[in-house]
Amino acid sequence: MTEQPRDAAHWARYVEALKVPEGTIAPNVEDRRVVGPLQGFGKMWQKTYTARLEGANASPSEVVEAWRTRFPEFSEFGEKGFRVPSGGLVPGAVALLGGLSGVMVLYSDEESFTYMTPEGHPFSGWITFSAYTDEDATTVAQAHLLIRANDPLYELMMPLGLHGIEDRTWERTLRNVATYFGANAEVESRVVCVDPKRQWRRYKNLRYNALILSVLHAVSAPLRWLQRSRGVGPQSLTSTRNTRIPKPTERSNPMTEATPSPEKKDETQPRDAAFWAQRVERLEVSDVPTGAANVNVQGRREVGALQGFGQLWQKTYRVRLAGVGVTPEEVVKTWKERFPELQPPNSRFYPSMAGVAPGEVLFISASVGGMPVHTGVRVIYADDESFTVMTPEGHPESGWNTFSAYTDEDGVTVAQIQSLARANDPIYEIGFRVVGATEQERIWTHVLKSLSAHFGVNEPVTLEKACVDPKVQWSQIKNLWHNAGARSMLYTFAGPGRWMRGLMRRRDT
Repeated sequence: MTEQPRDAAHWARYVEALKVPEGTIAPNVEDRRVVGPLQGFGKMWQKTYTARLEGANASPSEVVEAWRTRFPEFSEFGEKGFRVPSGGLVPGAVALLGGLSGVMVLYSDEESFTYMTPEGHPFSGWITFSAYTDEDATTVAQAHLLIRANDPLYELMMPLGLHGIEDRTWERTLRNVATYFGANAEVESRVVCVDPKRQWRRYKNLRYNALILSVLHAVSAPLRWLQRSRGVGPQSLTSTRNTRIPKPTERSNPMTEATPSPEKKDETQPRDAAFWAQRVERLEVSDVPTGAANVNVQGRREVGALQGFGQLWQKTYRVRLAGVGVTPEEVVKTWKERFPELQPPNSRFYPSMAGVAPGEVLFISASVGGMPVHTGVRVIYADDESFTVMTPEGHPESGWNTFSAYTDEDGVTVAQIQSLARANDPIYEIGFRVVGATEQERIWTHVLKSLSAHFGVNEPVTLEKACVDPKVQWSQIKNLWHNAGARSMLYTFAGPGRWMRGLMRRRDT
């Protein structure tokens, strides 16, 4: 039996499409996939709302428990505006937002719970509600969003009022949480545009727009009434009720949010299934490339920004390939094929024979301050215009990097690297604050300079960075156990011993 992750009970089970309770009509939720920021259309926004509950004698777990059980009341959505399922807001539960859309509970533990949106929802992404104790031992309630508008219509509505509605909703919610515990807290809001680029290839999300479909549903109400009066039921609303998607026996990795389950299924696969890596509980490596060290990769779990320790940073590097007639697809194709040789000398990548493809592992042997670090990354997504890698336990960072190319407003192809990550443990966090962050920025700047030089371009690399969560996650201090730097040093020191054992075995044979 495959060993379950330590936090498996807190995550929702993997599903291809959402299901609502029998007898409930929710056309904008039933059979919809959950979607994250990678699947959205508009600019990506990080929004953080915090309220210090000064004077309140409540622990973070007490705050979150009250927030979870009284969510309709605190948000002022009401029981009809936010319909909680009978089992409560547990992992995998689907809550309905009036007649418009809904959310799925992606994660839930004693100190936080996270919602993820379905296709057609105004936003593509997730929101985490949590509480923690700050440096002054005061409990802080927080709502943390990472979202894009789901389609062009919603993106147009963002500056026309949708931004303001979103901000007022969660500021009001936090004030109500504070009032419940007897605190008169001021809500602090922090809004950062972490990706100003719109993903035009996602324009087709319009077909699921919940606002449009809800209007059509309302307009067609007389027709449905007429059908019922004649004894003819609208099959489109009932045909899927009796078909349930089998529940997988294992839980999904939350950060590979659209990754198909590895088990064979009778359901139709998602449209982009071929571009995503198969879900795995732990990394398994069969063939190690020559020169690579399989020290901190085999058996490790993939970890995203939620599982890291340090401050959360969004960094975007860009270079314009002006003056050359090269398409985004050609740039990404070259990038995949020449990925190792574009790296600086102190950061060596070893791809598998299959290259940069979904599910493949790239081994890394780097030198940080003269000390070796052996680790790797796994390709979780790859299409013609982008590919994304995710880090395993022990890697200096916990998160992912996306390498992509697109055409800007001037018709110039732009190569881009975008990372969303935290330092994996306290040692790495100290290292990043001292020199590691600068060294990392040099590496990715070097990669883009090398890529542009391949196409005969000498343009400056721009860097945009934002600390989207300044808080460190002390609950993840245990990540120290897998620290790849410390384990790589032990591996190096044990080199003579391994050489002697190999020599003895050869003599014995």
